[in-house]
Amino acid sequence: MHVTMEDNKILGKRMKLLRGNKTQEEMSKLLGLSRASYSHYENNRVEPDTEMLKKIADIHNVTVDYLLGRTSSTTHREVNQKNYKIPFHRAAQITEILNQKRISASEFRRALGMSEDDFFVFRGGNDFKITEKQAKVIEDMLGIPKENLEDDSFTETVMGREITLSEEDVILFNELKKYPILFHDLASDPERKVRELLKMYKMKKMFLEDNEEELGDGFGDLED
Repeated sequence: MHVTMEDNKILGKRMKLLRGNKTQEEMSKLLGLSRASYSHYENNRVEPDTEMLKKIADIHNVTVDYLLGRTSSTTHREVNQKNYKIPFHRAAQITEILNQKRISASEFRRALGMSEDDFFVFRGGNDFKITEKQAKVIEDMLGIPKENLEDDSFTETVMGREITLSEEDVILFNELKKYPILFHDLASDPERKVRELLKMYKMKKMFLEDNEEELGDGFGDLED
């Protein structure tokens, strides 16, 4: 199993968390290591091999994926359950709904049963995996159906109509929201008009980018 640099950073944090009140000396004896070797793993100086990762996971009764930060599932009982990958825009939507419902981040984190480190990564999106149980918490607290959590599309409500947009369109749509005057005539057929606005905005951005490339710094080549 290949352990990336990012995996290794998370591994050290989780080893410290799981060690709890035990000393490094006690843990090293359980693993058949010297205290120095154990300390190197915990402080991200050395990457453990696959067999050692499995041994560490077994001692703490967690999965290797949990040790490496690839899931927030801590126990083997959850391994065969469905995991949900949370894309960036879905994490942003969750934050927005939390604000609307006035649910504090700490309250939501406790309901999910996540550590502060996991919750920080989760809120950043990046395809962070959550368990079936955590997906149910999101569904119950925020009203986002479990089956929609991994959906790469995003739903915006405009004039009472739900419009499904791609992640790229969501970013552009949020930029367009800065100019409310553009949305004054959406009462009839809002979906078609929003898509026309997005199309025109994309063309404008492309035109501006092309111009910037042609103009360079705006002075061209100057003679001495």
